[in-house]
Amino acid sequence: DVCSSDLVEAHLRDRMPVISLDCQAHPDRADFLRYVLAQTPEAQEYGPSELVPSAERILTAFVMQKLGAAGGVILLDEVDDLFLSDSISSEHPHVLSRAFRSLAQVGTAAIVVTGERALYSLTRDPRSPHWNFCTPLVIGPLSDTAAQDLLVQPMKSMSISVDSEAIEMALERTARHPNLLQFLGDHIVEDLSPQSAKGESLELHANTIQDVVQTSAFQNRFLSTFWSQ
Repeated sequence: DVCSSDLVEAHLRDRMPVISLDCQAHPDRADFLRYVLAQTPEAQEYGPSELVPSAERILTAFVMQKLGAAGGVILLDEVDDLFLSDSISSEHPHVLSRAFRSLAQVGTAAIVVTGERALYSLTRDPRSPHWNFCTPLVIGPLSDTAAQDLLVQPMKSMSISVDSEAIEMALERTARHPNLLQFLGDHIVEDLSPQSAKGESLELHANTIQDVVQTSAFQNRFLSTFWSQ
């Protein structure tokens, strides 16, 4: 997975303690809270009916054990599905968002979230705890160097060699937008997975980039990414 949040985390870790949580893998509130509890040593036990209403207590205990009194940063990656389900729930709506807002307001931790349309909508909804809380930062095209690093560094970590022509084509066809580079990277890894399963050496060439960018899925993603901005 080629993920810009990995680079954000690496940058922050040089400066302060960081907790990174993958929200995309846990879009259900109860599942997310169980995921947090599993990482909290000696956590209090909660019954099914107690779990969601106790969100603030669970998250506070987790953060205090991980960051201590000095605090730090909580990085929440891909929050759209989790925060959307939290906002539209008929029982305890916005309970997670209110809990994270409370942590930030009392100075326990700073909150950095990454998301797309759902997060953007919540920050513009006066009924949402995100209203006047988040400072939106719309990420547009990166510099050539940053865009190349976003694609190449994760590939290197998976032992995939990338030739210069592939890099040049990837940057051109994605217009160096991180959302499109991530989408492209996901599909490249998927396309190369049969070779990986056979134990073959993995190489990324321009023809693989060309195959992905010619798909309707990529073209629709390109259009929706720039149209939404």
